[in-house]
Amino acid sequence: MTTREFLSRLQPDSPGVGTVAIVQADTDMSEPIRSLVVFADGAVKFTCIDGSVDTWTIPSGAVPYTIPVAMIRVWDTGTTVADANLRGIL
Repeated sequence: MTTREFLSRLQPDSPGVGTVAIVQADTDMSEPIRSLVVFADGAVKFTCIDGSVDTWTIPSGAVPYTIPVAMIRVWDTGTTVADANLRGIL
């Protein structure tokens, strides 16, 4: 799915249509996600669908935490939260 196709189906107030396991990698995912749910504290580095890169630090006691940003990559380098503690919302 292209970024344009993803954006065309994205409605800001609509719920997700499913979830997907996240495998951190320094390459793009095959399909963008509309948000990321984090189930452990630590740092999460990601690439937004507009190409910008950001790192959010989830503090202890704030989980589960939803990062409400559409993204195409969750980086291995720079992410301290384990794969098992990440779920993508489609």
